[in-house]
Order: sequence, then structure tokens, then C-alpha cells
Amino acid sequence: MAGLGGKGGKGGKGGKGGKGGKGGKGDADFESGLDHAGSSSSPYLSTALAATRDGIQNRWSGDATRTAPHLTAPRAAWDAFKPLEEDVREVLIDHNLQRLFSVDPAAGTVSAGGKVLITLTRPDFTHSFTLPDGTTKTMADIQLGHMKKAADLRIDRLPEIYIQQTDILSFFGTIAYLSETTTKWTLDLLRGVLRLAAFVEMPIKHAFDIPRPITMTTELQPIIQTPTHGSWPSGHSTESFAVATVFSTLIAGGSVPAKSGEQAVLDETLPMRLAARIATNRTVAGVHFPTDSMVGALLGISIGEYLVAHLSGGASVAVNRSYGAPDADNFSLGTLATKFGATSTDTVATVPDLSILAELWKAVRAEMNSP
Repeated sequence: MAGLGGKGGKGGKGGKGGKGGKGGKGDADFESGLDHAGSSSSPYLSTALAATRDGIQNRWSGDATRTAPHLTAPRAAWDAFKPLEEDVREVLIDHNLQRLFSVDPAAGTVSAGGKVLITLTRPDFTHSFTLPDGTTKTMADIQLGHMKKAADLRIDRLPEIYIQQTDILSFFGTIAYLSETTTKWTLDLLRGVLRLAAFVEMPIKHAFDIPRPITMTTELQPIIQTPTHGSWPSGHSTESFAVATVFSTLIAGGSVPAKSGEQAVLDETLPMRLAARIATNRTVAGVHFPTDSMVGALLGISIGEYLVAHLSGGASVAVNRSYGAPDADNFSLGTLATKFGATSTDTVATVPDLSILAELWKAVRAEMNSP
């Protein structure tokens, strides 16, 4: 999952944000804060610094010799945020993003701003569909049939499938320039969106507990390891479409029409086409049903639309979307466009103390619109 970072001692599992190699630190070890001015921390460097102090230290009474900045009052939130190490910025971004959303796994609802954005219902994979030839097949068998056909693409898609296990942002970086130095704030935000999507999707996956395709047949033989968590919704789809919704807005200049993500799907914008390919690759690999990607796309778009409207200072977004009826369809942008249904819109009101997110959004828009 995006933004879940690495477990202690297992470096290189940096999450789908494209930062593999920074994993491996313990939960509370803020790695970037360990670096010194000229090199990384080490017992040898610390010993050298201690010896140097002993050699140059003047007689000192123990009293303060400098006036500390912001000692009597805190700085503005954004001013205090900008110089922080990346790990600490991530924690604060997560705090500010995740508190916007409420997930009720039992009810399958995701809410924000006091409104239900989407309601998901656990699908019945045993439901029977009547086919054009008059025979019947269960939803599970039809979905597995889509996966059988998708498996023919495995050799062609293998490089993408493998890399996208831990990195999807590099692919978005081919649509608009992304780099650690030039678009620092954009990457901060997009990685936060990945972690936000995981924060929303995981409780639903756990509550619905849909088995993975590999549990239904021995013939599928996935080409990557099947994750242990539930199949529905697809995390890759949720996260990719959440990022694509934000990304589509940014490269369009930051305007926020109602149902901005839905419109981007109808327009088949490049970020949405990329998100669909990333989601489909999980079916090609053999670890997700097409319906997993369908629900993930709807969930990710709902997250992204609300987030963009909120960061922009308030706008109309779609509310009361729903998905979960038995579905025989394969996944594509075209079929996704038919799943939005008749939804209403509601105006998003900003919440108090948005200073970090509001300033972050301004910084991101400035980066994405610079020459």
C-alpha cells in the first residue's frame, strides 16, 4: 500500500510513492533527522564531534548566549512546516488529510464534511447472470473469465506490473515533471494522497474480507505474490485514481468543476488513462478481479474530488455515490463511466486551521504551473 513505508530492518520497501530504498527504518526513527551537515550519522562522527567540542569550548556558565527564535510565540504554521525533515512533514500532512475523512467499515460509507461521499456494499460473487446463449454463470466465474483473457498480456506488461508494486508516481512523472528538488511540495502532496487512500481503503478491505482470485482456482497462477489483505476494493486502483483526480486538476490549471474526477474519466484524460492501466495491470498479474478495480476507481475519485475541492477553499463535489451490486463487467474507462449513476452535488466548506494544507496547495500549484 502506498505510504506504508518499510518495516524495521527491511530496507527498500518504500511504498507505491516511488521512494523505494528509504524503507527499513523503525516506526519512530525519523531517518532524515539523523543526517548531519556533511555526512550521515555514525558513532565515529559523534565521537569526533565530542572531541572537537572538548578542544574548542570556552568557559561557559550554563546561561543562554543567544536569543532563540519563536521562543515566546509559535511561527505561522506554514513557516514552521517548511524547514521540517521529510519524515516529519509526512506525519503532519497525514494528520491534516486523514482527519478530513470518516470511514464506517460496517456500513461501507466514506464521509467527509458531514456528507456521505460513497456507500459500498459487499458484492455477491455467487450471484448468477444469464448469458446471451441462455446459460448461466456466477459473478465469480465471469470475473475469472475476464482474468483468463487478461493473463495473455503478462509478458508485455511484466515490467510495469513489477515496478508498480512499489512505485506508481514515477509513471505520473512522465505526464508532468516531478522531481525531489523542483516539485518537492507536489511530491509531498501526492505521496500524502497515496497514504490517505490507503487509510480509507484498508478498513473497508478488512471489513468486507473478499477472498483473492487465487483462492478460487489453481489455474490462475499469479506472476507476483498475492497480498494477504482483502481483494475488494483494489488498493492500487483506489490510490491511482485518487492521484489521477488531483493530477488532472493540477495539469488543467487548478480549476475545480463539480465532479471533476468523473468528468476527467468521461474525457479520458491522460492521468485517468494511466490510472486505468495501473489498475488493469493488477488483473493482468492475477491478484485482482476487474470489479476490485471498478470499486477502487469510484472510491479513489470520490476521495480526490473532495480533497481538491477542500484544498481549493470550497467547491461542489459529488455525494451519495454507490457501488456493490453484482457486476459482470470487465474494467475499463468506458465501463467505469457508466458506474457513476445519478449522484447529487454538495458544496464543500473548509474546516478550521487549514493553514498547512492551504499553503501546501498554493505551493503545489505554483510548482506545477512554473515553466
